[in-house]
Amino acid sequence: MTGLPFVMYFAFLSCRLRDLVLKLNKQINVDDQRQLVNINEDIVDDILYIQDILSLKVDKINYCLINCVYYYMIMPMCINSLITRYEVK
Repeated sequence: MTGLPFVMYFAFLSCRLRDLVLKLNKQINVDDQRQLVNINEDIVDDILYIQDILSLKVDKINYCLINCVYYYMIMPMCINSLITRYEVK
């Protein structure tokens, strides 16, 4: 269950969550509260889904999922925030 199709699914899931967080960040400055609530609900749904997968306690799956979340969501967002924070204007 840790073959290529499953690993790609975890990468897709991580990228989707990253994109939703970035979309939420952009939506905060807009006055459309309904859209903000919808994005927030999608983020919570994805996080709960990831929590459900991790709660299965299958080491190989957890390892693949945690690596995908780290490399496809957390690291790009951290690096992007560092780059945009110190960007020369």
